[in-house]
Amino acid sequence: VSSAEEMALEFGKTTREITEVVFFGYETEDNQVLTASEIHKMEARSGGEGIAMNFVVLPNGLVQRGRPLSRAPVGVEGHSEYSVYVGLVRNKNAVATAKQVSAVNSVARAFYSAIPGGQMFGAEEIDERFPKVGIDIDKLVTSNGRQNFGVTDQSYSTTQLIEAAQMTAEASFDPATVD
Repeated sequence: VSSAEEMALEFGKTTREITEVVFFGYETEDNQVLTASEIHKMEARSGGEGIAMNFVVLPNGLVQRGRPLSRAPVGVEGHSEYSVYVGLVRNKNAVATAKQVSAVNSVARAFYSAIPGGQMFGAEEIDERFPKVGIDIDKLVTSNGRQNFGVTDQSYSTTQLIEAAQMTAEASFDPATVD
C-alpha cells in the first residue's frame, strides 16, 4: 500500500461493511521477518484459509495487503464480520518500530477518513491470550479525537455503533446545563 489515501479509498470502496480495525502483534523469532505472502503460505500449509489479516505492517513500515477487504478476516470470535485485521510483524516481546508506529498512524488516518465512527482495538484487549501489539491502541484512538462506543465482546454494524453513540450522548446529557 503506497499511501494513507490509497488505503482510505480501499476502505471506502469495499463491498463489505467495515466498522472496526483490530491490530495484532505477529511475533517472529529473532532476525526473522515475514512478509504477507510468507504468512499466507505458512497458514495455508497448516490447513487454514491462508492469511487471516487484511494488512501486514513490516518492521520497516511497509504496509502489505493480505486477505482482500471483501473477505472477512478469521481468528477472533465475534470480531470478523465488520472487522479489518492489521498485523504488526515484530520479534517476540519487542515493541513496534518507529516506522511501524508511523504506518499504524497512517492506517488510523485512512480508516477514520473512510469510516469516521469506526472503532479500533488491540487484539489483546479482546482476548488477553493474544500477543501485545507493541503500540498503545487506546492512545492512538484518543489522539485521533475518537472513542470506541462498542465493547470488545463483538464487532458492531454501523447501525449498532450509531445507537451506542446516541445512548452515550444521552447518558452524558445534563438538561440543567442548557439555558
